[in-house]
Amino acid sequence: MRVIAIGLLLMTVVGVRSARADCGTEATALRAHLLEERSRAYTWNSAWAIVYGSLAMIQFGLIAAKTNPFGDFDQDFKESSYVGGTKAGIGFLVRVIRPLELHVPAQHAEPCADVKALRAAVATAGRRERATFWLSIFGGTALNLAGSALLWSRRDFSTAAVSFATGVPAGPIASFTQPRGSWRLWSKHRAEWAAGLDPTPRDGWMLWVATAF
Repeated sequence: MRVIAIGLLLMTVVGVRSARADCGTEATALRAHLLEERSRAYTWNSAWAIVYGSLAMIQFGLIAAKTNPFGDFDQDFKESSYVGGTKAGIGFLVRVIRPLELHVPAQHAEPCADVKALRAAVATAGRRERATFWLSIFGGTALNLAGSALLWSRRDFSTAAVSFATGVPAGPIASFTQPRGSWRLWSKHRAEWAAGLDPTPRDGWMLWVATAF
């Protein structure tokens, strides 16, 4: 009996140490991923805020100067510039008011508790990246359709079509240049993480013992 008890005790110690080692490795990888993804998200958000802000200022500036660098400053160009500047201005405000911000949790002393917090942070980041991706595509398309419909009603189909063709690519370009690493990582491990939401040393040992038997 003593031999069996000692054997079980050794199995428990090995299981706990193994779980802690695995948690430490995973925590390091997840934290490095989130730090890099947060940096990329900040760069992307800042770049597109500058792009949209610059486009808005250029188009409203041309209206103020009554200048068309491509031809005559007529009513078609003026109203197209108003619509284009407004769309760009909305894009700028979205990047300022609803930026893609990713949170990196503070480090826990216990590695497995750290993993739990980091997995949750990756899941949240993944959902935010997914929402921002589709908002840029569908929101941008809807905004361009609304602007083109207004121009069609006020001017003509040709003016509306040019406005739509020049404006609609911005949404997909923004989406496909956006960081999506957390979205991919979360999608890949979603089921696996859901099966082990509490990665504590005890859980690691219990899973290990169940596998052993």
